[in-house]
Amino acid sequence: MNSGRHKDIDQRFLLLLEKKMTGKANLIELAELDSMANADPEIQYVVETVYQLWKKQLPRLTNAVIQKVANEEVPIQQHRKRYALLPANQHRYRASIPPKKLTWFKNNVMIKSYLKIAIRNLQKQRVIALINVLGLSVGIACFILLLLFSANEFSFDKFHKNAADIYRAYVWNDSWNGQPEIGYTDFSGPNPISMGEAMKKNLPGITDYVRIQLPWGENLIRTDKTTTRVSLSFADPSFFSVFTFPLKYGSVSSALHNLNDIVLTESRAKQLFGNDDAIGKIIQIQVGTAFLPFTVRAVAQDMPSNSTVRFDVLGNYQFAVSNNDKFTIGNNWHPTVRETFVQLNHGDN
Repeated sequence: MNSGRHKDIDQRFLLLLEKKMTGKANLIELAELDSMANADPEIQYVVETVYQLWKKQLPRLTNAVIQKVANEEVPIQQHRKRYALLPANQHRYRASIPPKKLTWFKNNVMIKSYLKIAIRNLQKQRVIALINVLGLSVGIACFILLLLFSANEFSFDKFHKNAADIYRAYVWNDSWNGQPEIGYTDFSGPNPISMGEAMKKNLPGITDYVRIQLPWGENLIRTDKTTTRVSLSFADPSFFSVFTFPLKYGSVSSALHNLNDIVLTESRAKQLFGNDDAIGKIIQIQVGTAFLPFTVRAVAQDMPSNSTVRFDVLGNYQFAVSNNDKFTIGNNWHPTVRETFVQLNHGDN
């Protein structure tokens, strides 16, 4: 408050506040104090602070005082500078100050004050403020990027219906001559039975298995309209029952039923045939030095980005095993990378 221009007002305010805190103020004086508080936010703050300190000691207005002014009309000055006459018997002693209206106004005044102080500090120390703002922005951006990256990493393969029961099998060789242990995703020995077949036969907790031969390089593929290169993978017919890769056309039971059956992704089918409905169409795929015919039996939806198992063109695993020698061209050592996935009974580990 300004001690010069508002000297009389300050003295009157202190007198009214004293009467209020000692319980000697009547309703007219209380109304005048509220009117002054509405007109000056600083007075509001003083009244609120003093009241909070002495809240437990404030006396209640006696019934005698209320009865004394029951038939009087008290002029109340509202915060919009207009007056209203209300019957005195409608007023009650205000046991809590400030009301919601005053609290909202005071809070807004404090927020505006904080903003002004912050803006002034930024203007006085622009270089330091710029460094702080840039540092904070970079820190928040890095945190958001790390959060998104972590969320994406933890979401891998969670879309499979049986994700909690699917495991990739490894065969570990013990370390020898100081060399570290080596894990293999496929194993073959003198017995023609594969690792997946042996696990399902001998381990009661195995519900199903699927073997996958990963692509190495790209194979030429041609249709009546186009010739291009694709990544050719092979898998067991159980591939679409173990994993959840929805088929847009075709069925799970007939997708890889025959040796020369293949499954295309939706985008690859559109590239080869102009539309994604390619069921029953014949394509030629180069295996080794020769082009062999394959029949499209299903079209799968495109792989989600958070899938570790991916394919573009998928053939029958038995075809790859039966024609293993055809994948080698001349002196080119064509490596064969195979993986075995097993599905356990739900709840087993």
